[in-house]
Amino acid sequence: MIKEFKEYNMRGDVLNHDVGDVIRRAFTCIVDHGVHGGITPLI
Repeated sequence: MIKEFKEYNMRGDVLNHDVGDVIRRAFTCIVDHGVHGGITPLI
């Protein structure tokens, strides 16, 4: 199991996952602020 984990880490998939996670969190934050700051007050 440890050998497989090391091979997985060496492929670079972890870095791609982390970058995707950062982008997802930033996009979620932008959408949340847009909804709570722009759409919700109108309703």
